[in-house]
Amino acid sequence: MQNNTQLAKRAINAVRRKSQIIGNIFPHFILLATHQSKLFLDKNWMDPSDEANCNPDNYFQEISYYVDLSSKIHIFNILPIEIYKVLSTCYYNNKMNYCPILITLSSIILAPDHIGIWDICFSHLVYTLKEEGENPFVYIVNLEYNNMTIRVKNLILDPQINKISFYKEFLYSASDFSIDITHIRKQTFSPDQIITLDVNDPTQVLRRIHIKERILALSIYGKDQAFIFESPDNQIEIYKINLIKFDNDSLFDYKFEQLKEVAPRKNPSVDPISKFKFIIHEGNMFGVTLRKSSSIDLYWNWVIVESVTDCKIFRNNFLEYIKDITMSMNSFFFLKSTGGVVGFEHNGNAQLSFDSAKKIQTKDFNFEQVFLKIIQNIVKLYSGHEILCLFTHIDEHKKEQQAILCVNGDIYIGITDKHVLDKAYKLQPTHHISGEIIRWDADYQYNDTLYIFVIENNEYRFDVLVRNQLKKVDQLTEIDKDSNLLIFQSDDSKKYILLQKEEDLTLYTQEIVQHQGQDAQIQLQEIKKIPMKKKKIGGMIHSGCSSDVDKHFFIFDEKNMYLIEILPDENEITTFPFVYCVGVQSFNSQFNYAICQEGPGAQFPGLRLFNMETILRRKVLKMTLLKRIDIGTLGNFVHGTHLQRIGFMNSITNIIISPILHSNANKFFGIKHMPDYRLVNILDEMYYAFYKDCIYSWDLYTGKFISKVAVKNFSLETYTNVSKNQLGKVLFMSNELIQPDQLNEAEFYFPWQLQPNIEKSLTFQQATKKSYRKFIYAEIVSSNQVKIYLEFTHVSYEKQRIFFNKSMDKMITILDNYRTFLYQIESQGLENDYKVQTKLIRQIKGFPNSLDNDEKYLEFFSPCFSRYLTFDQKKRLFIIRNNLDGKRLFEIPEDILSAEKEDSNLKWSTNRIKFIDASTIKIVNEDGVECIYDIDNNFEQKAFNVIPLFNKVDGIEYQEYHYYVQRNKLPPTQLLKRLQRIYQNYKSEKLLKKAATVDDLLLVMFNVDRADLSLQETSFTYLHWSLIYQLKHDKIQLDDLEPSVIHSLIYNILPGGETIFHALCGQKDELQKLMEACHSDEAIIYHLPFIPNFKGMTPIHKLVGSMDFRSINMVLRYLAFYEIDHHSRFIQNIYYKFIEQELPNFIPYLQQNLKQTPSLAKKDRGLLKEDYPSVLPAKIWYREEEINEQIFYKDNLKVMSSVRLDFIDLPGLYHYLDPNFKAFIHELADTTNFEYFTIPSIQSIIEFNYELVQRYIIYVIIVPYLVFHGIFVCYMNLVYEHRTEDEYYQHVNKAICILMALFSIYFLFSEMRQLISQGFQYLSNVWNYIDLLSPIGVITFLILELLSQLEYEVNQDFLRSIMALATFFMWLKILYVLRIFRSTGYLIRSIVEVIYDMGIFLLILFLTVTAFGDSFLRLSLGNEEGFIENFFFSIVYAYRMILGDFDTTNFGDVARPLAFVFWFMCTIVDMIVMLNLLIAIISATYERVANNSEKAAYQEMAKLIDENQYLIPAYIKKSYAPLGQYLILVTNEEKVVEKSGDPVFHKLNSLEQLTEDLTKTQKTIQDKLIKHHKQFKAFTRELNQKKLKKNIGEFPAFLFRIHGHQLYKMTIRQYKESSKQKGTGVHCSGRKFAKCQSGMLATQTQYKTQDNDVIYHCFKCQFDYCDQCYKYYGSNSHQHQLVQTNYGEVKKLAAYQNGWLCDARFYVPCPKGDKFHNEDGEIIYHDDDCDFNLCTLCARIYMA
Repeated sequence: MQNNTQLAKRAINAVRRKSQIIGNIFPHFILLATHQSKLFLDKNWMDPSDEANCNPDNYFQEISYYVDLSSKIHIFNILPIEIYKVLSTCYYNNKMNYCPILITLSSIILAPDHIGIWDICFSHLVYTLKEEGENPFVYIVNLEYNNMTIRVKNLILDPQINKISFYKEFLYSASDFSIDITHIRKQTFSPDQIITLDVNDPTQVLRRIHIKERILALSIYGKDQAFIFESPDNQIEIYKINLIKFDNDSLFDYKFEQLKEVAPRKNPSVDPISKFKFIIHEGNMFGVTLRKSSSIDLYWNWVIVESVTDCKIFRNNFLEYIKDITMSMNSFFFLKSTGGVVGFEHNGNAQLSFDSAKKIQTKDFNFEQVFLKIIQNIVKLYSGHEILCLFTHIDEHKKEQQAILCVNGDIYIGITDKHVLDKAYKLQPTHHISGEIIRWDADYQYNDTLYIFVIENNEYRFDVLVRNQLKKVDQLTEIDKDSNLLIFQSDDSKKYILLQKEEDLTLYTQEIVQHQGQDAQIQLQEIKKIPMKKKKIGGMIHSGCSSDVDKHFFIFDEKNMYLIEILPDENEITTFPFVYCVGVQSFNSQFNYAICQEGPGAQFPGLRLFNMETILRRKVLKMTLLKRIDIGTLGNFVHGTHLQRIGFMNSITNIIISPILHSNANKFFGIKHMPDYRLVNILDEMYYAFYKDCIYSWDLYTGKFISKVAVKNFSLETYTNVSKNQLGKVLFMSNELIQPDQLNEAEFYFPWQLQPNIEKSLTFQQATKKSYRKFIYAEIVSSNQVKIYLEFTHVSYEKQRIFFNKSMDKMITILDNYRTFLYQIESQGLENDYKVQTKLIRQIKGFPNSLDNDEKYLEFFSPCFSRYLTFDQKKRLFIIRNNLDGKRLFEIPEDILSAEKEDSNLKWSTNRIKFIDASTIKIVNEDGVECIYDIDNNFEQKAFNVIPLFNKVDGIEYQEYHYYVQRNKLPPTQLLKRLQRIYQNYKSEKLLKKAATVDDLLLVMFNVDRADLSLQETSFTYLHWSLIYQLKHDKIQLDDLEPSVIHSLIYNILPGGETIFHALCGQKDELQKLMEACHSDEAIIYHLPFIPNFKGMTPIHKLVGSMDFRSINMVLRYLAFYEIDHHSRFIQNIYYKFIEQELPNFIPYLQQNLKQTPSLAKKDRGLLKEDYPSVLPAKIWYREEEINEQIFYKDNLKVMSSVRLDFIDLPGLYHYLDPNFKAFIHELADTTNFEYFTIPSIQSIIEFNYELVQRYIIYVIIVPYLVFHGIFVCYMNLVYEHRTEDEYYQHVNKAICILMALFSIYFLFSEMRQLISQGFQYLSNVWNYIDLLSPIGVITFLILELLSQLEYEVNQDFLRSIMALATFFMWLKILYVLRIFRSTGYLIRSIVEVIYDMGIFLLILFLTVTAFGDSFLRLSLGNEEGFIENFFFSIVYAYRMILGDFDTTNFGDVARPLAFVFWFMCTIVDMIVMLNLLIAIISATYERVANNSEKAAYQEMAKLIDENQYLIPAYIKKSYAPLGQYLILVTNEEKVVEKSGDPVFHKLNSLEQLTEDLTKTQKTIQDKLIKHHKQFKAFTRELNQKKLKKNIGEFPAFLFRIHGHQLYKMTIRQYKESSKQKGTGVHCSGRKFAKCQSGMLATQTQYKTQDNDVIYHCFKCQFDYCDQCYKYYGSNSHQHQLVQTNYGEVKKLAAYQNGWLCDARFYVPCPKGDKFHNEDGEIIYHDDDCDFNLCTLCARIYMA
C-alpha cells in the first residue's frame, strides 16, 4: 500500500507540473490536454443564425483547453491518472476557520464513498467511516491542537442516524425523530495517541431524546448548538436545547428554546419539506426549502422571506417545475425539470426574491458541483504538505527545465514524467533551502528567477534561484515577518521587483549578469521608494503592474486594488474595494487581465480586463467582463510567451489554457520553431505541418492541436528544402550525390553549352561547379499522407532557383546572373507516375531581372508559365511575352500599369500585379483601385474594388514587398494593422469574386500569417467579440470603452461576416454613439468598415428589415464622408427606400457623393470641346485616352480651362439594365420633394438617360400618333359626314377606317407592353388612362360605324357621344407630346398640379353650389310656373349664377325677397369669394411650379423615363452605355469663352497662370516659415523645460480648463530661480476669470436659440464661449481648440437641441483676489511662455 501511495504521489506531482502551466507549457502538453477536446464538426459557434451557440462563450470553449483535474488523464499514453476529485464539503459558515473537503486522490488513497456522516464544528471535525460497518466509530478531531483525536465507540447503533455535531464537550447525533447526546470531557483529549471512548462504559453518559417533529439539520448558531425542525405547517424552526442535570439519571431533564419566532402560514396545507439547504454568511443565515409540491421557501435568519407556490408551469406542452435546490456561499440555484438552471445572488441582505433569478447561460455549469463555489475561495489543493510550487526554470545553459519547490526546502530541477513513472529512479533534490519557507514568487513569464522568503534562527532573508544557482539576496536588508517581495509587471523592457515592507514600497530593477565560465549573479538596483504615511494598504500584495513606473503603480492584495500615483510632494493612493483579485497578467496600458473571485460585495468576479489609462484618467475602476467563470484561491495566472497562451485555475477542478484573448494572431498550440518543419499546408479547415516523419494537425479555426500521425514510407531526413518556402508544394533536393557516369549529362544542356570553340578548353557550363542530385516535389494532402508529385534527377548549382507551373508540366530554373532556362517535364512511363525527367526547351533570354523582387516567388509569370511580363526600356511600357518563343503578345496600356521614373523602382509596379491565369491579371494602382483584367480581350475590366485604407495601414507597402504574395511582416502585437488588413482582404474577396462562397470568406477570416507560418490569424479576437456581444445585449455601453479600444473594435469581422456595425443595429443610442466616436461633424476620425455579412446583409439592410429608418437617416449623415466605393455598391439596391421613406439626410448624402480619386483630381485643366458631354460613363480605373478624346481638344497651345471631374458614387445605377435602376427612377418620379432634382448626381443620371427615352418616345409614340391624329381629324371633318354621298367617299371611308384601326391596335399594344412592364403602377398614372381611352374610343367608334355599314340600327346619341369622347381624348393626348420638351413640360405639369391642388377646393365649391341650388329649388316648386325643374337642374342653375348667367325676373311670387337674399349671398360667396380663392390657388400653384420649373422639368423627365423605358429595345439598352461603371460629371469651373485667335489673350492667360504660380509659391514659403517658427518656439519651450529640469528637477505638469498649455507645479522659490520672467512673485491669473461678459448667469435656465448667435465651440468637450467672452478671455483660455461657428450649426448635435449658454457664466474669480504670492514655500502652477499662473485654490477649481 505504501509503495502504491508513493507511486501515485509521484505521478500526481508530474501531472501537477503539466496542469499548473505556471511556467512555459511544453509542446507535448497537448497530449495531456487534447483528451478533453471535441471538435464541433458543424462549428455552430460560427453560424450567426444559431444564436444559442454563436456567442463568445462558446468560442472561448472552442479555442481553450479545459484540463479537468478530476478526470483521468493519460501521461504518455502509459498510465491513466486521476489527479484528484472533490466529492463534497460540510462547510457552511464562513466564520469557521476550518473548511473540510472530501476528495479522492488517484482512487488508491481514498474510496469515493469513504466518509459516512460528517460535520465541521468550528475547531472540531466530526465524522464516521462507512467501511466500519453498521456500528462505526465517531471520530472527533481537534483541529487547533495538532489534530488530537477521540473516537467514540457504540454510539451509532441506530442506522437512521444521519446528523452529527460537537459543541462545548457535547456530542450530538440525530435521526429524523431522535437525538443522542454524549458528554466528551476536555481532559479526554491526548496529544500523543488516539483516545477511544465506549458509550457502553459506565463512566460515559448517553441521553436519548425522542421528538415528534422532524429534525432537518443540526447547526452551531451563535453561541448555541441549534436544532432545525420542520413545523406542522412545513416551515423551519430553530431551537437550542437546555440540558438539566445531565449526569444525574433521575434528575436529568431538557428544555428546547425557540431562537426565532415563526408566524404560521395563512393557508396551511400538507406539503412536507423534501430538501433543505442553508449557509451562514457573515453571521446571517440564508436558506431555501423545496417541498413535495415543488414549491420553495426562501429564508433569511431562519424566517421566511418569500414563499413561491406557483413553480409549476406549462411551457411548450411540457410541465416545468423545480426539481432540485442547492446553494453556494453567495447564491441560490434551482434545477428545473427541463434541465435548465436558474439562480440569483443574495448580496448579503434580506431582500430575497425568486423573481430575480436568471437562467445560468454557462454551458459548463455543473449543478451537482455547486458546493465547489463554497470552497474555491478557501481551498488550495496544490499547497499541500509536500509541494509548494511547480514552475519552469531556465538553467545555466539557458534551457527550460521543469522544477518543484517543496515545503521542506528541497528544489528538484529537470524532473520529467519518465523519471516519475520509473520505479527504479530515485528523486534527488538539486538544491536545499535551509530554514522555514514563508513566501515565494516565481517569474512565470520569463522563467528566470524564483524568490523565496525564509526564516532561519529568527532571522529573515530572501533567497533567489537563478540559472540553477541558489543565492542569497544581499541587497534586501532590514526585513521582517511582514515583508513581501513580488515580481512587478511592466511593459517596459526592464524587469522590476517590488518589495513591500510594512506600508512602504520599494521598486528595484533586476538584472541577471553571467560571464562566461562563471555563475549567474542577480543585481537589484533601487530606483524608487514609496513611503506610505497613512496605513492604506490592508493586506499582503500579491500582484502589481504599471505602464509607467515613474508615474503610477497598480497593486493588488487579496481584497482590494490600489492605484498609487507618484507625486513630488505626497503620493496619492486610491483604493478600489471588493475586487478580490487573485492573479494579474499585464501586457500594456490598454490590455490587462485579472482573475477575480466571488466574495462579499464582489464587483468583478470572473475573468476581467482593465485599462490603466482609463482608470488613471477617470479615477473609477472599470473591469470589463471577458468570461464568467469561477476563480479559486490559486492565483496562478500565467502567460506562456513561447506558446502565446495564458493559463489559470477555474475553481479548483479545471485548468484553462486559452490564446491571448486580445490578439488575433496566436501560435498554433504547441507548434515548434517553424524552421524545424519541412512541409506546411492548409486543407479543409485544417493546418498541417510535417516534422520528423510525422504530420501534426491543427484546427485552422481554433488553433488547437488535433493529431500526430506517423507517415509510412516517406522521410525527408536526407533532403534539403530548395523552394525556400514551406507552404503548399515544396521542392526538396537529396543530400546524396549522383555521379555523372550514372546518367547522360547531355540531356540537361543545349549542345552548344558542351561544345567549346577553342581546342583544349572547357565551356562555361563544363567549368561551372555543379552536382547531380535527386529532387522530389511534394505536398501534405491529408492528416496522414504526403504526396510526391514529381521525382527526377537534375543538375544542382550553388545558386539556383527552381519553379514549377500549376499543372507541373513546365519547370523554370534561374541560375547565377539570371541565366534562366525553361524545361518540359515528361513522364518516364514507369509504374510510379511521379518519376519524371526534364527536357530543356529554351533559354529565356532577357529575363526581367529588374522586376524580380523575391527569390521565393516568380510573380511576373503566369501560373501555367505560358506568358510572362517584361519591360520595354525604349517605349517605357510593360510587355507580355509568350514564354515558349519569347514573342511579344501584348502591350499593357500605360493607364493600367505605368513604369516608375527610376528603373530601380520598376519593382514597385510588378509588386502590384498578380497573374490569376494566363489570360487574367489582377493589378492595383497607386490610388488603391484594384481590377481584374482580361488580357486577351484588350484588357477589358472584369471586376474592380477600391481597397480601403490603402497605403494607410503600414505605409506604401508595394515599394518593399509584393502586395498580393507576401505583404510586410507584422508582429503579433500589431492588432489594429492586422485587423485592417483582413478587412481589406474581405472586401476584395467579396467584390472581386462575383460568386464568393462562404468558404472563400472563411479563408480570409481564418488563415495563416504568410510571413510567420506558426501564427493562426483571425479576423476578430475573443476580447472584441465579447465586448460587441455585451454591447449588443446592453450589458455595457460604448461610453465605457476607450477610443483606442473602439478603434480596433470596429475592424473585427465576427463569424458570419458580422461587425460591430451589424451588432448595434438593434441599439439605437449605442449605434449613434459609435458613429459619433468614429466621426466628427465634418470628417472621419476612424475609418468605419461597411461590409455585407455572409448573407449579403449590410447594417443598413438590417435597419431596413427592422424598419428603423430613423437610424438609417442618422447613419447616412456620416456615410457621406467616405471615399468612393466604401459602401455604395453594397446598398445601391435599397437607395430607392431612402427616397420612399423621405429620409432628410439622403439629400445631403447625394449632394456629397461626387468623389475624386487622386488620379482623377490631377485632371484639373484642359481645352474643353465645345460640345463636350457634361456626363459620361467610365470605369473607376479609366483609360485616360478615352476621357480626353470625349471632352478635350488635343491642341494644348490654346487657352486651358479649369476643369473638375467627379465620379458619381452611384455605380451602375445610371443604366437601364441595372437591376436597381427601375425602382430608383420610379421613386424619383413619385417623390414630392423637389430638392432631389437640385442634386448634380440626380440631374446627371436623368439627363444621361432622358435623351435616349425621349428619342424613342418621339419615334415610337409621338410621330406615329401625330400621323394617327392627323388622319383622325381629317377623317372626322372631311370624310365622315360625306361617307354616303358617293362611291368615292365610301372607298375612302373604308380605307381610312382600316388605317385608323391599325393605328389604334398599335397604340393599344404599346399600352399593354407598358402595363406588363409596370404592373399595378400603370394604374396609378392619369396619363395612362388618356393613352388607353383614345385608341379604345376610336376602336369603339369604328365598330359602331361597321355595324351601321352592315345596316344595323345604331343609336345616334350613343354614336355621337362616342365620337365626341374619342375626339376629346385624341386631342387631350396632344398634351402628352408637350411633356417631353423642357419649354412646355413644366406648363403641362402646372395644369396637372393645379387640378390636384383644386381637388379639396372644388369639393367645397360644389357643396356651396348645391346648397344654393337646392334652396332655389324649394322656392321654385312653390310657384305655379317654376324656374327650376328638378334637383339636377338646381345645381346647374346655381353654377350658371356664379358665372353671371342669371335672370332675377323668373324668381316668381313666392318668397321673392328671400330669393333675392339667396341670389345676393350666392353671388357674394360663390362668384366673388370662392372664384377668387380658386384664382389664388391656381396662381399659387403656378408660382410654385414656375419657381421650381427646372426641378419640375427634371422630375417630369424622370416620370417619362419611368413610364416609357419599355419602349427602348433590349439590344439598345445593352449598347447605349457600358454597364456596371460610374458616371463622371464634367464641370467647367471657369466657363472661359474660347478665344483661340487672340495672341493678347494667350499672353493674359500666361500672366494669370504665372501670378497663380507665384501666389502658390509665396503661400508655400509662408507655410514653411510658420512651421519653422512653431518648431523654433517648441524647441525653445523644450529647452526651457530641460533647463528647469536640470536646475531643480522635473516639475509635474497639469492641464486646466482655462488655459491652452500645461502648467507646471512649483514653489515660489523654484519660480524665482528658474523663470525667465525673473520676478519676485506672481498674481493669480484666475482673478481675471470672473463671469460671462455678455451677462449670462450661472443660474440661468432660459437657453439662447437664435441660429445666427456666434459661438466659439470646443468639439472635444462641448465647451462654449459667447462672442464677448472669446474676445475678453482670448483664444488660449481653454484647454482645447475653440472653433468659431453659430447655433444653427451646433444645434445639429444632440446636446444642443434646446439651445445654448456661454460656459463662462460658471467662472469664479480667484478667492485670494489680488494677493501677490511671493512667499518661497507657496505652491503655484506656472506657464513660463505665457506668464500664466494659478494659485492652489484656483487650480482645484479649474483642474481638467
